[in-house]
Amino acid sequence: MGGVMHLTTSGIATVRGHQVVRAVLENHHQTRLAVVNFGGMLQEFSVLDGYERVNLITPSTAMPSASGYNSSALNHVIGRVAGIIEASRFVYQADVWNLPTNYYQHTLNGGPHGFDQQMFTMTTDANQGSVTLTYQAQEAFDGFPGDLLTTVTYRLTEDDCVHVTFTGHQTKQAGVFAPTLNTCFQLGKTQDSSDWHLQINGSQRLVVDALGVPMGLVQTEWDTPLDFTRLRRIGRLPCGGVTFIVPADLKQAAVTIVDPVTRRQVEIYSNRHGLFVGQPKDTNQQPAVGTMMLVPQNLPNSVNIPEFGSISIAVDTPKSYDIIYKYIKSK
Repeated sequence: MGGVMHLTTSGIATVRGHQVVRAVLENHHQTRLAVVNFGGMLQEFSVLDGYERVNLITPSTAMPSASGYNSSALNHVIGRVAGIIEASRFVYQADVWNLPTNYYQHTLNGGPHGFDQQMFTMTTDANQGSVTLTYQAQEAFDGFPGDLLTTVTYRLTEDDCVHVTFTGHQTKQAGVFAPTLNTCFQLGKTQDSSDWHLQINGSQRLVVDALGVPMGLVQTEWDTPLDFTRLRRIGRLPCGGVTFIVPADLKQAAVTIVDPVTRRQVEIYSNRHGLFVGQPKDTNQQPAVGTMMLVPQNLPNSVNIPEFGSISIAVDTPKSYDIIYKYIKSK
């Protein structure tokens, strides 16, 4: 069954003189997608399981404060570059770029003026089942080379998938472009996410230092607590999470996560080689139980480690990335 999806929009706050808007799409299975224009936040990906509505996305506590800034990027768009940039510095086309720091002496998830702190312009299309967000990043504001128009399109499908496309259009000079969505999931009644089951389409992970900075080394996990090449119980992950190397292929799942009690399952597809897996921290800075971060992304610190792949974007040559989140009620 197809056709026009149910669409509602509403103003939920005012921040820095701009209205914070929430758009909600619902398909014919009554699966919902809710997006907020502040930080490009994915606020809801919910399904009907019997008579119970279940939001598969961990509720974010990072709605705008009176100042318009938040301390967590949970479920927000992060960029221009997701992940860490070592020493807030990189060399690009023979020029040295020194970025604002926001994580010790490093730059994390776009820095203090990253996408997660910005107000996007929103348009909606019930016929296409889509919400489109745009943001104009400027070199003079965030410190990255050139100016960058970023478009993020969320699309809800009738087969209960959320398809997210990130497109960048660079002007003034070439730059770097590698945003993502900082997604965190909750699947239901199994309160401790260490009891969920996880499968990752890859056995290699990045070796990082004590602050999570990649060292340019890769370790293979076979028959270890971090070997998730077959679906199995998660157990305890290292503090700070793990970045795995997965196929950049939208036709095969990068990761599958299942709650064995409710049998709710989410598969994630991505055309990038990185997958961060970890737990967010609670108010006491301890790993939060009942939630799990699954973040497809380019390999972090690739601007300083060429072997991790290029994230360059040329002037007037659009560049795009895609992520697909698919809900399945397993048998």
